[in-house]
Parts: sequence; C-alpha cells; structure tokens
Amino acid sequence: MSTRSLIAYQDPTTKMINAIYCHNNGDPLGVGKCLYQNYQDIIKVKKLIKLGDISILGPNPNQDAMIKKYGFLWDSREFMNLPWEQQLRYSKNHQGTLAYHRDRGEELNIYTCRYLKELKQIAEECDAEFIYLFRKQEIWQWKYTTEKFYKWYDLAQKIRKKKQ
Repeated sequence: MSTRSLIAYQDPTTKMINAIYCHNNGDPLGVGKCLYQNYQDIIKVKKLIKLGDISILGPNPNQDAMIKKYGFLWDSREFMNLPWEQQLRYSKNHQGTLAYHRDRGEELNIYTCRYLKELKQIAEECDAEFIYLFRKQEIWQWKYTTEKFYKWYDLAQKIRKKKQ
C-alpha cells in the first residue's frame, strides 16, 4: 500500500502555491527526508514541481537511468527476466524521480491555489496523508492532512529528532 503525499512550493512574491502529488513513500522519513536532504535549492524545487505528479521521489528530479533502460517502474519484460536480487537492488537504488507525465506520457498535472485551506482540500481529494510545503525563508514544513490546518511542523526538526 502506498503512502500518498503532496509536495508544494509557495512563491514568496505572488503567494501562489503550486503542488504535485507523490504516490509512494510519502511519510516524513521517506519523501520528507528526501526533500530535506536533496531539495534545499529553490531552482531544484521548482524543477521538481514542473514535472507534475510523480510516482516516486528520487534525490534529484532527473529521469532515472533505469527508466531509460527498463521503462516506467521497470515493468519491461527485460527487467522481469533479471534475477530477483538484481531487481531488488535496482528498485531500491534509483537516483532519479519517476514522473507520470515525462516518464509514462500521462497528462501534466500541477495543482495551483492561493490559500493553505485549498491546498488541504487538494490533498484530501488525492487521499494524501502528508503535505510538504517549501515557503518563507526557503524551509520545508510538513503536516498531516488529518490535523487542523494551522498546525505545521518544521521538517528539519523531524529529521534531526529521528537521527537521535
């Protein structure tokens, strides 16, 4: 079963929020940790959002070499004929992001809204359990979609706390 999330960026000038859906590994120690460790640069965050909805977030927004070789989610016959151990190793060590539009040819989908209340509504419609928002002084914040909307957490604190 997948842990769904929304990844969003709020433009400091216009206050508009752009968001994408992420299907897999959306908890703070999955998508949250990856965002915190790899997406602190606003240019990289914007590049990620421009991909539209994604299946798996990787440490960079580029297309994973495995997708080029074996197709989206490595579901080609060639990949399925590899030994099981090799399939597992490839699946766990992807370096890029799997994007539905770029990598599977689906329609580009980027959510746009002005208010945090709208962002929560989008998350609920996607069945997202977590929302990640890059805003203000270029920090990542996160929240559960089930909590009151005004309660946001600092992602850096969550990651540091888990390391202890």
